Formats: sequence, structure tokens, C-alpha cells
Amino acid sequence: ASAGNGLIVQGNIGIGTSAPSASLDQAVGRSALADAWSTRSSLRFKENLYPIDNALIKLTSLQGVYFDYKDSHKHSLGLVAEDVGRVFPELVTYDPDGKNAIALDYDKLGAVTIEAIKEQQKEIETQRQEIEQLKDLLKVTSRNQQKEIELLRADK
Repeated sequence: ASAGNGLIVQGNIGIGTSAPSASLDQAVGRSALADAWSTRSSLRFKENLYPIDNALIKLTSLQGVYFDYKDSHKHSLGLVAEDVGRVFPELVTYDPDGKNAIALDYDKLGAVTIEAIKEQQKEIETQRQEIEQLKDLLKVTSRNQQKEIELLRADK
């Protein structure tokens, strides 16, 4: 059915597959090209918001890998959905039975990365302060030692 300039389809649409399992299902080994993809993100559409905690630890537990796709043998790089699912289950899409991971929402890793950078920046700032305190302590200690050396020389 057509509505104005759009197309209304009941059910799933498949590209390169006769049995689509999602609203828009593109067959394995196929690629898509677009200038932009926008995901709804307004506060109007969200509830139960809370910060992503321990983002740095969670993010550093993941491992980026090089790999070859089994069907196309195309070389690529990325993450393994099963590994990400253990840390961020919200980012993984599973088969209808809920057992086998099939996809990973890479875009949402941006939110995790932002929080991890903020955590890391706090650590850096704390370390900067500690370094400055140690420098000051070293200066004081050095001056005190110099005074002691001068006193010892004067006693001779």
C-alpha cells in the first residue's frame, strides 16, 4: 500500500532474504550505504534514566578483533556480540529464541565511551593533583635537606 510518498508494509521487509526476521532485514554479506541514520533520542521518548556506571571498567573488558566473515570472506574488524552481551546486554540483538546473538548496536557504544572518558578524565585530574602535591613535598624536603647539609658543613 502507498501513502503519499511513503510505502506502508504489513510485516517485515527483507533485502536479499526471503525470510526477514526483523522489520528491515538485510541478508548476511550485504552492505548498506547512507548519508545519515538518525535514532530517536529526545527526552520525550525516554523514562527511567540513570547514569552508566563503571563505564571505563566495562569498556576495557571488551576486546576489538580483526576477523573474516564466513560467507563473504571479507576482512573486517569489530567486537564479538556475545562478549558485548555479557557486559552490555542492551546492545545485542538475539535470535527469536533469545539464545544466539546475531547483531550489535555499535552506535550506542558512543554513550558508554563518553562516560568512560569522563571517568578517565576524573582519574587524570586526581593524578595531576597528586603529582603537584608530591612536587611541593619534594621541594620542601629538598630545601630541608639542603639546610641540614649547610648546618653540618658549618659545624666542621
